[in-house]
Amino acid sequence: MPWRPVGHGVEALYLATPLGRRVGYGVYVYRYRGLLVDTGPPKARPFAPEAALLTHAHEDHAGGASRLGLPVYGSALTAALVAAPKPLRLYRRLVWGSPRPAQVEAAERVGPLHLLPTPGHAPDHVALYDPEAGLFFGGDLFLGVRASLATPGFDLQALLQSLRRALALKPRAFYCAGGPLWGGKPLGPPLRRGDEPPRLRGGPYDGAMITAFVLIRPRGNRVQALGEAIAELPQVAEVYSVTGPYDLVALVRLKDVEELDDVVTQGILSLEGVERTETLLAFRAYPRRLLDQGFALGQG
Repeated sequence: MPWRPVGHGVEALYLATPLGRRVGYGVYVYRYRGLLVDTGPPKARPFAPEAALLTHAHEDHAGGASRLGLPVYGSALTAALVAAPKPLRLYRRLVWGSPRPAQVEAAERVGPLHLLPTPGHAPDHVALYDPEAGLFFGGDLFLGVRASLATPGFDLQALLQSLRRALALKPRAFYCAGGPLWGGKPLGPPLRRGDEPPRLRGGPYDGAMITAFVLIRPRGNRVQALGEAIAELPQVAEVYSVTGPYDLVALVRLKDVEELDDVVTQGILSLEGVERTETLLAFRAYPRRLLDQGFALGQG
């Protein structure tokens, strides 16, 4: 997707990984007067900004900083976090990728943009504000009226206070990571605030369920005991013993991709005797008769 004008001299670019597009996770970055607002995730396709400012250190906003080779600016706390990224939960690694350490220069103002502390979504979150033009870049300050995902460090009271301070500025235009909230040129359905994230259609779902396959390698001779224990986990639909480099395959059905961490890290990997796992998210289901024929091979 090319850069698209969204009014007031601002351009927007939508960035998402292949998996992120399929599960409805993406982020808009903005270009304004030679400055880039956020860098997108580490797995997103490369692009060529002039210099970048970060609203916060989350991997979907700052993960691309290490590959720019250009000046990157942010708050002092963001600079510290980006310099030493913390381990991510499984679903975040799958959707966005793991960020590499990057150098960020702490700043309070870069060109026309002032960095205003707006904690809540994250402790280091800042908004970027051009008071002369009245343009406000809010990052993840507003995620929608039905947002249900809170990352570590989320503070609802701080978020509400930050929103009140932002509204008190009466900005001419308010640009979020999901697109213009007001005052900018609309970019279509992906930017409608408050909408539920799009789900895969025609994929391997029972309603809105997501399907994943977890390959498991047990330690020693624990295939049967481990298989029985995994089958008792609530999100696990079926467990198979298989040939090849892994001994077990668990079929997992999830309501949302965030549950992967609960199932794999907190569930399967917490069981005694698990040496290694590999998780595969399913994208598309083919005609059931073909699947039935495939699972019937070797039977009879």
